[in-house]
Amino acid sequence: MKKIITAINNPILNKKLSCEENIKVIGKDIQYKEAILDILEKEENINLLIISENLPGEIDTIELIKKINKYDIDIIFILEKQNDELEENLKREKVNLIYYNNKVTIDDIINVAKQGNIINENEIKKEIEILKEIVLKKESKNIKNTVYIKLKTIAEKVLKKLKKYHKKTDKKRQKIITFCGNNCVGKTSIIAVLSKIYIENFKKILVINFDEKFFQKKVTKNEDFNTKVKTRNKLFNGQNLIKNNSIDKVKFEKVIQNYDLIYIDNSLQDKKNIEEEILKLSDKIILIVEGNIVNISESKKILERYINNYLIDEEKINILFNKYNKYSIEEKILEKIFFNFNIIGKIKSNNKYNYLINTNYKIIPKKIKKENKKILNKIIY
Repeated sequence: MKKIITAINNPILNKKLSCEENIKVIGKDIQYKEAILDILEKEENINLLIISENLPGEIDTIELIKKINKYDIDIIFILEKQNDELEENLKREKVNLIYYNNKVTIDDIINVAKQGNIINENEIKKEIEILKEIVLKKESKNIKNTVYIKLKTIAEKVLKKLKKYHKKTDKKRQKIITFCGNNCVGKTSIIAVLSKIYIENFKKILVINFDEKFFQKKVTKNEDFNTKVKTRNKLFNGQNLIKNNSIDKVKFEKVIQNYDLIYIDNSLQDKKNIEEEILKLSDKIILIVEGNIVNISESKKILERYINNYLIDEEKINILFNKYNKYSIEEKILEKIFFNFNIIGKIKSNNKYNYLINTNYKIIPKKIKKENKKILNKIIY
């Protein structure tokens, strides 16, 4: 159990952290600097302090940090604006988890607080620089292959035309696409929008979701299975495919047989053997990544599990950046970090996604539809 105190003069973070498992928040959000020292004297084994530059108090900030360091606890420090001098002084006092208020969300801070080993931002930045160097070397070699690249582009255009022709003449083989990523990264919303766009072409789609809580809200447990699979576009509870802690492959084949495209919403991180089976049954794996340091670090752990533990072929894995905005890590750097994988593109952060969720995706704005259509074409072909 991690013991945390917050001192950012805002109770929202304190309340949200209190709802997290394996976290014990000590008291309410602290309103002034001196109160931090009072609590540290009374409470033992505090693991983490989250503090804001704007916290009022008589004591100087660096003097406060020096006194806090005597208690040997980790510190997340939130700066309001660019302050190189204060940042350098904090780093001298071994405060490495420094974030700017306009570049970090409450969810980002919660993700950092939940880590078993707190992520060192500087180490990750160094790792990014190393990756950039590797990619730049790789890019310099690719200059020699300019002619090959041009020929490849022409071949891809021809192939695209052939695919359009075969779509008219042959029945396309079913394609199973699994969407992966951390909780709240946007898997379900992306699947909902892509399904809505694809269904406009009169195709049959099955969405398999393994999250039991999702179905408690959306579908009654007693709904008849045979009735469900006959419809053109359907949502199916993946828990019904699990038998003896494994995927019932006979039932799986029966479930998907009437559909052209199968989307799987992967929420099986706690059931590793079942997750492995699903990924190996998939034609494509789409890992959804947010453009912040915490989510990138978590995504790298997911990729390590897929490749090193499950032995998934790297060519099967595709990267899709979601909720991209002006505060996200630069797109070129993101591409260099994930250069080993096919990058499908990015979906920009848009407040209209809340509208889509609230209206059950009945009407999709043109801008969002256009953006997602590009993604859809890269996913299907």
